[in-house]
Amino acid sequence: SVTFTLTRHAPGTHSTLGDLTLEGSDFHLYTLEPGTDRVDFPRIPTGTYEVIMRESAKQGCRVPGLVNVPGRTDIEMHIGNYPHDTLGCQLVGYTLGADYVGVSRPAFGALVALIEGAEAHAERVFLTITEPEAP
Repeated sequence: SVTFTLTRHAPGTHSTLGDLTLEGSDFHLYTLEPGTDRVDFPRIPTGTYEVIMRESAKQGCRVPGLVNVPGRTDIEMHIGNYPHDTLGCQLVGYTLGADYVGVSRPAFGALVALIEGAEAHAERVFLTITEPEAP
């Protein structure tokens, strides 16, 4: 199997930023998820989720989708830059700013290529989401 790890930074009001890495490689992307002000679409709980490529009606393309997220449906990893670009999904990018991830399209392409490559070799893909360590 292939396991990605999303290590969240401390949540902010408008967004929660994080680091997405792939076990055993130097692969690294930044992520943006909802912040503490998004009670309508909160961040998904920490834990490990299976990831499968699926068609997204919202995005109009195939995206990595998280399976069996408690209380949620259609949780995806997709292109976007700002908190208003997500309804609880994870945006990916190569650069990081305040409430921002950038160079999202190429970052998404790299992520999809890795997941599709794993699926082509009949490997299952997982995402483990962790919160920052308490100081």
